[in-house]
Amino acid sequence: MRLLLAMAFLALPARAADDLVPYSPPSRSFSCTLPVGWTAFEQATPVGTVAHVVGPEVTAGWRPAYHVHSVEKGKPGWRTPRQMLKALRRSDDSAKRSSSGLVSWRVGRKSSRIFEVSERRVVPAGRLPSELLGLHHFYAYIPGVGDDYLIVKLTTREADFLEYRREFYRFLDSLRFLGG
Repeated sequence: MRLLLAMAFLALPARAADDLVPYSPPSRSFSCTLPVGWTAFEQATPVGTVAHVVGPEVTAGWRPAYHVHSVEKGKPGWRTPRQMLKALRRSDDSAKRSSSGLVSWRVGRKSSRIFEVSERRVVPAGRLPSELLGLHHFYAYIPGVGDDYLIVKLTTREADFLEYRREFYRFLDSLRFLGG
């Protein structure tokens, strides 16, 4: 399965280097390259920091987005990687979710885990007007220094997720954990 996934990824045409720009958040927790036109900002969270990277609008009011969580041991709310992966793959009452299995992947010479989650939820919940929205999330767990780690999530609309799979793998290939 991993061999087929790797072969499919390598068979895709590469993105031109001039379509990408280097990025590292103010916390210096990681570095990567982003497609031109994507906007990034960082904020503090109880478990570390999160960099939000928002893509161009693809449908009225909808933009794909990366969320790169730098999880630091010793911060309130810290969970072991096993606990975090279990929580991210778990279904909840407000959405119908299904998760793929964990797949081993190399990110910056580190043995990482990737998986995908599809969900359908009513947005906004509990208010009208609302709509049933199909979402697809690509996740990666990347170990860092000591017990710190990164959780990378790319969220897309379910209707568009296949168009972003190649972008997710390209992003992971460019990502380096700096350990801010």
